[in-house]
Amino acid sequence: MRIAIFSDIHGNLNGLNAVLEDIERRGGADAIVAAGDLVTDGPRPNQTFDRMVETGCLMLRGNHDEYLLGRGREMIQPEKQEDIWRQTLWVREQFGPERLALLEQQPFERVFSPDPAVQGHDLVVVHASLQSVYGFTGIPEQTEEILQELYGSAPTSVEIVAFGHWHFASVRTWRGLKLVNVASISYPKDRARLAGYTFFSWDKQARCWQIEQNRVPFDWREEARLLRECDMPGPAWHVERYYFEPEEEVMASVA
Repeated sequence: MRIAIFSDIHGNLNGLNAVLEDIERRGGADAIVAAGDLVTDGPRPNQTFDRMVETGCLMLRGNHDEYLLGRGREMIQPEKQEDIWRQTLWVREQFGPERLALLEQQPFERVFSPDPAVQGHDLVVVHASLQSVYGFTGIPEQTEEILQELYGSAPTSVEIVAFGHWHFASVRTWRGLKLVNVASISYPKDRARLAGYTFFSWDKQARCWQIEQNRVPFDWREEARLLRECDMPGPAWHVERYYFEPEEEVMASVA
């Protein structure tokens, strides 16, 4: 069994295509999972969603998908609420009832059991935690108290909890669980112009999961151009993310 998982696509069609092509180039996967935050905050929501559907991606709902379905506005930070809601309405107007209905059908989590004869190795995929699509995740710096709240309810059958939400790849072992941030396709925390995803490959002989985290380049310039040209409300910070330059380049240009 080989599972490819990514998260936080945010309407980045170039990034999505680059990841799908890289998965295929590396031998493909038995299942491809998009772990939420699928289409908002990007210039091509419809095309991105349709691409995942036609590719057969197994999708989950994230917090931005809940917003798109008209839920969770109260969970947005007050200072960001108006901008995010306006952007969400912009996507909703384009998306249409059929796509919204299909999005509504997507589950909170997906579970993969690699071998019926071997117990205790299930892989659970969620957007953020076992409790919610909102709030904290199991990043390496997370406190023991919060981890207990987020993942302490994991059944004994679970070995790995894979998630996105916090746009940065990581692997952390906690109380026998592996907490894996699968990385984002859009807006990574380190602002690299790369899309990320993670392979989970079941080694039948060793009876364990092999974890491989990858990042791939994509045409970020076109994404930046489309963001600048589309009429999505308040896209300024999105463009800044795509055009971000390392500090030394900025300093050189000033000099």
